[in-house]
Amino acid sequence: MGGYPAWFSNQWLFAHSSPLLMVFFLVLSSWANLYHLCWRHLVHPLDTSVELGVQFSSNRAAGLALLIMSTLLKATWLGAWVQILVITWFCDPVYLRTIKAYLYVAVFLPVDAVFSLAVSVYALANHQVPAAPFASSVIMGAILAMLVSLMLTYDRIWFLAFKNVIGPERLTRAWLLGFKYDERSETRLHLQTFEGRHPWDLGISENLHQVLGRHWWQWLFFWWQPERVSHYGKYAGRDLPYADWVIRYRTDFLMVPLVHVAIEDGPGAFPSHGQVVPVHRRRQRSTRSSTHAEEPAPASAAPAPAAPAAARDGRRRFEFSFSSSSSQ
Repeated sequence: MGGYPAWFSNQWLFAHSSPLLMVFFLVLSSWANLYHLCWRHLVHPLDTSVELGVQFSSNRAAGLALLIMSTLLKATWLGAWVQILVITWFCDPVYLRTIKAYLYVAVFLPVDAVFSLAVSVYALANHQVPAAPFASSVIMGAILAMLVSLMLTYDRIWFLAFKNVIGPERLTRAWLLGFKYDERSETRLHLQTFEGRHPWDLGISENLHQVLGRHWWQWLFFWWQPERVSHYGKYAGRDLPYADWVIRYRTDFLMVPLVHVAIEDGPGAFPSHGQVVPVHRRRQRSTRSSTHAEEPAPASAAPAPAAPAAARDGRRRFEFSFSSSSSQ
């Protein structure tokens, strides 16, 4: 029993048997619920002599409703699963492209399992249906609902959709970020370690928009590529957007004021207080899109003379890059 928690947390059983379980569940639940119950007993019964009039119309409406709901649930998670397999096997094994489809499978598969379980129990209790397919559907639905709920719902949906954290990143306690900038025509790199906070966590609302779509109607289609995929690598200076606190730190670091004083120096003489020429503090402004500009000096003030070459402000335009202690 000492290795049971590690074995269970690694989800070895579900990872190796899930395709087979999903196929069995799809076949058995469709055969029992869609064919036997919805079609043969409710929508188009073979013996309609005792089910005429209002009773037959009511059963037909209920059968059509169950048929449509079950078909939509199965088509959603099955289509998302097929998309994952096609992208992984035939396109490129990039996890980013399958996040949305993976979430659809993780959500709609247990919902369909619970729904099919309830329909099968209802059919066994209220209709004269063959016991074998419905009992098999009940068993498979219960197994899938339990496994998916225990192993996917919190562990995957919460961290992946709401926190923007994948599995290996959950073990990372500190992140090493690099700030790259130019100083005196030389490229400098400033490294900073952040502990206890995920640099790509944009908040629950923004994380959902990143993984499901910017607009609500994009959430309805599992094949619609979200912003996290369509805009990947197109952000200025980074592959994906960073959290606000990372942007603020970067801005504060690059806006450190550098003040220079030009001195009317005589041969070997130190300047007096009145000989110090006022100069203007040059600041740099930073935005989340990494566009930066210098603030102009006030029009009423006299222009400052150029500082000596050795003291000239060299921190100008910069880029932003990162590195982490764990691989994505």
